[in-house]
Amino acid sequence: AKLREAQLAIYVKMLATALIVLLCALTGLVIYATYSQCDPISMGYIDSSDQLVPYYVMDKLSIVPGLPGLFLASLFSASMSTISSGINALASVTYEDIVKPWKTNWTDRQATMFLKISAFVYSAMSICLAFLCHVLGSLTQATITVLSTVGGPLLGLFSLGLFFPFTNSKGVVSGVV
Repeated sequence: AKLREAQLAIYVKMLATALIVLLCALTGLVIYATYSQCDPISMGYIDSSDQLVPYYVMDKLSIVPGLPGLFLASLFSASMSTISSGINALASVTYEDIVKPWKTNWTDRQATMFLKISAFVYSAMSICLAFLCHVLGSLTQATITVLSTVGGPLLGLFSLGLFFPFTNSKGVVSGVV
């Protein structure tokens, strides 16, 4: 039963991801078709391509009262939910994989306090990175750069574990660093 549930979860995830990618592609096509003859960046209405979707919402959908505000509220809600989940996951993984093997005698109160402090530290780091985004230029390019920098060593790490099962942790850490 567990295997069947896992397979079902993967299939649902695949369908949801395909739907999200399709909606993003359709959004891009609609924006391209709308502004193919008049580029809002070259005309000075917006500064970067990261502002195309909000500009489209304000430009074309503001005829419906409240729709731009609803769009903005849903955008902030979705991003806050995602960021909150990521920060809590970072704090939990830090505790479970790094701290817990070394500090086995912590009480629940100490562990909770560590999780709260580490979540605060990760939040502060995220805020500092958000302030640096305007220096980095396009947010898309910065994201691709960071993911490429992290993705290469991570691919090597998984490949090492897959093809060389006798590898130990000291070799892996020295290889990644």
